[in-house]
Amino acid sequence: MIPSRPELAEHQFRPDQFYLLEAHSERSYKRHRAYFAALHEAWWSLRVGDFPSPEHLRKFALIKTGHYDERVLACDTAAQAERVAAFVRPLDEFSIIVRDDSLVRVWTAKSQSYKKMGRDEFNRSMDEVLDYVAGLVGVSREELDREGGFA
Repeated sequence: MIPSRPELAEHQFRPDQFYLLEAHSERSYKRHRAYFAALHEAWWSLRVGDFPSPEHLRKFALIKTGHYDERVLACDTAAQAERVAAFVRPLDEFSIIVRDDSLVRVWTAKSQSYKKMGRDEFNRSMDEVLDYVAGLVGVSREELDREGGFA
């Protein structure tokens, strides 16, 4: 392998050393921007107060489409679970907290950052979120894509 930027590579790598290479697939920047633009347009279409920001809408849709991390806390009593849920609520304004008797479930949306989510998983989550949001807004996915500038 030959580095595409030798001047940068010589600061990080040494001659005669072995390095593990990993294939990295970049996301489409244009598609990434269109995704966030479509979510912003959909957010404008929703009733005021449903979601305080497009970010709230995106993270809610991520959770609803299964792209979340779950933490379950078992409490001794329902009253204790209620206190735990109240305590946990302000820790992540985007999380969904469900209390079922003495259990507290906390769902937090998975990060869609470049570092945390690869291209294939990002594309899958993006498609599922846009399908879900199109249903919330009451438009077709194609119409939502057009609003966001998808080609």
